[in-house]
Amino acid sequence: MSTRLFLLVLCLSIAIGKAVGQGHSITGYTDEDLNPILLFNDASDQNYTMGLGFGFASPWLNESLVLRPLQLLNRKILGCKFMTNEHTYDYSSSLSLNGTAFTPDDLRATAPVVGDRPYAFLLVLSTKTAYLKSDQNLFVFGELNVGALGLQLGKHVQTWIHEGMNDGDTKPPYTPRGWNLQVANGFSPALLYSLGFEKLLFPKHTLPGNRSYFDLKYGGQAMAGYYTGIQGSIALRAGLLDRRSWTRSFNPLGSMNKGGAAEKSVTPLSNDRAKFELYAFASVRPTVMLYNTMLHGSFWRKSAYTLNFEDTQPFFLEWSAGINTLIPLNPKDKYRSIDLSWVVNAGRTSELRTSYGRSHLWGAILLGYNF
Repeated sequence: MSTRLFLLVLCLSIAIGKAVGQGHSITGYTDEDLNPILLFNDASDQNYTMGLGFGFASPWLNESLVLRPLQLLNRKILGCKFMTNEHTYDYSSSLSLNGTAFTPDDLRATAPVVGDRPYAFLLVLSTKTAYLKSDQNLFVFGELNVGALGLQLGKHVQTWIHEGMNDGDTKPPYTPRGWNLQVANGFSPALLYSLGFEKLLFPKHTLPGNRSYFDLKYGGQAMAGYYTGIQGSIALRAGLLDRRSWTRSFNPLGSMNKGGAAEKSVTPLSNDRAKFELYAFASVRPTVMLYNTMLHGSFWRKSAYTLNFEDTQPFFLEWSAGINTLIPLNPKDKYRSIDLSWVVNAGRTSELRTSYGRSHLWGAILLGYNF
């Protein structure tokens, strides 16, 4: 009954919003550290074991009630001067449902592996807004996530995948035996607010036909909630590019910012249709993480096992690399297109200071339909 009521309120809050433009997208993604999604590494479906999400981006959401809390936070921090500036353009806001799971290295252990990371599963409803300040090539984005830790969904999905591959638990990936030890097992609320920016370094000026072959940008982000910390970034793309799509992000983990985010390939500044794109991308993100619920535990519910702050590394590096294509479907429709991304290798240096410290890697597939 509570689930039905939640969905009804959500649908009504979206329906109240009015359309302020055109261009919508439906997106789905999966993150895995299993081949063939992950390349250039031995995959074992451990550490960051999976991510899955679905999202919807639309100008309909820009004035819906479900986006109001995030918009109020953004306005409080960014100020009305920025929000109402004649050079500031709203991108389509997004709403997505995202799940992510982490496990220790030894999946067959039934007791806590002291010194290794605990089991953790997070399910969040994510709202995201984005703004382009055109006179400065500045892209600003905000995110508000509300969700739950400790649900049994992660256990059921990972067990189902592994049991279909391990021939009766005789070979990897082994059936996980420690999900009853996960952080906040049962239920705990999870919240996060983040605000970030990206600035285009090259090219700085509009090119003939909006075709370019290389772009470079840098940025930063601050997060408070189940992740609390700051992150910098530098990212590049090379290939057949639509110069207007430089705001596109390919961070496969981040603060859970996938599933219909507001990085549209056609900006609010253009009446031209999207161009065909095929390119390689890469990014590096130095991070300072002061608090990570999925390592340190929840304030709301006691966990069977977590790591102490002295056992974790607050400074680490994230990276990602892959390929992307955008295929326009109708020459008379500037929005209708298919967007396909493959993050062939993404990773994070160790978050642990114990003898179990190790980097972990994963890959990602993202499919979007724009209309």
